[in-house]
Amino acid sequence: LGTSNYITYIFKKKYTDLSSLFSGCKLLKTINLEQFDSDGVSCISYMFYCCTSLNSVNLSTFDTSNVKYMSGVFEGCSSIERINLDHFDTSKTEYMDEMFSGCTSLKTLYLSNFNCDKISCDEFMKDMFKYCKRLKKENVEQNDSKIENQLNIDLIE
Repeated sequence: LGTSNYITYIFKKKYTDLSSLFSGCKLLKTINLEQFDSDGVSCISYMFYCCTSLNSVNLSTFDTSNVKYMSGVFEGCSSIERINLDHFDTSKTEYMDEMFSGCTSLKTLYLSNFNCDKISCDEFMKDMFKYCKRLKKENVEQNDSKIENQLNIDLIE
């Protein structure tokens, strides 16, 4: 299948595990998953891992209400400057370690609806913001004490 046929194909299928779906797509610059049926997805770990050219991602209609695993979703996405995940439902999420690790250009992050109550220990949030050298705490919109703690650990000012 050609690239455009592959993208069309994945939009028509129903999946529960999207881990590493676009992992290593170094030439991928922008992605819009508005039409993707993500209802029932439980794992998005490393979905965009090392997509080093990715600078725009639209996940505004992406259903995360059943997602348990979010480890390394954007790890190594070194070109992206802004990520808006305000609509993400993380009430069932148990793993967020390395979620944004290595996002060296990341300046702004919207996580205001993140709920980390299901995350049972610090290990499952470890290195969430590691190597986000341009990210400042004041540019992270969030309301969760566990995220605040991880920002304090990873973003040494």
